[in-house]
Amino acid sequence: MKKIILIAVLLFAAVVAFGIFFLAPERLAPDNPEGKTIYYVQINSNEAMKNKNGRYEYSLLAFDSQGSQKQLDFTTSKQLREGAYLELYTTRLRGVTYWHEVPYDTLPENIRRTYKP
Repeated sequence: MKKIILIAVLLFAAVVAFGIFFLAPERLAPDNPEGKTIYYVQINSNEAMKNKNGRYEYSLLAFDSQGSQKQLDFTTSKQLREGAYLELYTTRLRGVTYWHEVPYDTLPENIRRTYKP
């Protein structure tokens, strides 16, 4: 009986430690860049489609700060400004978790070479 209780307590402690280490709330916050890959895109209004829920769907070619490219899909509640530069926070499982518009001058140098103002 003592073995079962000891195993249960150790298992519970392991689950709690895992939760604290890997699922810390600040890492899960969509607008926190910690633990996320940051990509940059330029919006072209002809690429937005309104879905049945009234959200705008975007599927754009994005670049990270090293210049690697990836096709990213995300939705927004409003249509984004044509020509706007966005910084997208992505995770492996959840995709794009957060985006915000950034000025051209704040883009990394190799991203500025990709997109012209």
